[in-house]
Amino acid sequence: MRVTEAKKKANAKYDATHTKQVVLKLNTTTDADLLARLSEVGNKQGYIKELIRRDMTMKEMYIVRDHEAGNEIERFTTKAEAIEAMKNYVMSDKKEGIYEPEFYEVYDEPAEEIVEVSE
Repeated sequence: MRVTEAKKKANAKYDATHTKQVVLKLNTTTDADLLARLSEVGNKQGYIKELIRRDMTMKEMYIVRDHEAGNEIERFTTKAEAIEAMKNYVMSDKKEGIYEPEFYEVYDEPAEEIVEVSE
């Protein structure tokens, strides 16, 4: 099926407004492993976008959990949000009369370390 000039013009206008092309230059020697993997993938653009999105979420994952057993309570994308939530859990526990010192912690999942423990 032949593409009309009007369709080509419309596509070009859309691309200019809504897309950005990114070129990736890989070395056939030092990046041979990457090139081999990419040759196995049908949708290279989708594969690369999925890897980037997964990387973005893994770099920002803070978990409020119980300090003793490490049971997950809630996940956050920022450390500040997780610490604020932990403080709210402590306040709620105090109001309900079930407060235990150092019950909660904020765990940085990508770094695999505890970054703060509740009062």
